[in-house]
Amino acid sequence: MKPSIDQSLIVLAQELSERVAPLIDNEYELSRLKAWSALLLIASSINDDSADYLLTENKKIENLIEKYRIFLQENKFFKIYNLNLNKEDTSIKISSLKKINENLRTCFTAAHTLFEEEENIQALKDSWEVLSTMQMNQGVNRLVPLLQVNKD
Repeated sequence: MKPSIDQSLIVLAQELSERVAPLIDNEYELSRLKAWSALLLIASSINDDSADYLLTENKKIENLIEKYRIFLQENKFFKIYNLNLNKEDTSIKISSLKKINENLRTCFTAAHTLFEEEENIQALKDSWEVLSTMQMNQGVNRLVPLLQVNKD
């Protein structure tokens, strides 16, 4: 049985902290090593939750489009966009969920644009709630501030 990515990241962080850190005398380099260990732990938790984030986001987009199905049909939305693209792949692999998510995001963006053009205020409010969830679910966004290099 091979270990999962998140388990491997946790073991790597532990090895750095327990075996490598004691070998470093320089305080600055030691603090950098500890920071990298912490980032590995954060990355492992984000990786572990990524499938759940994708499923949640996909469901929210589908629910929004379903809620405004009649409005979207009246505007010929479904003649251009296919919500079921890539849905024949029923595996729960991250790559499969990402393909479905990519298609749903394309549909969502088009629906949001249509809501704006038609000035459908309630649909826009609901759309902004989905956008908020999408932003919160972007695991990488949580790591970016930690990884940015201070160029002062």
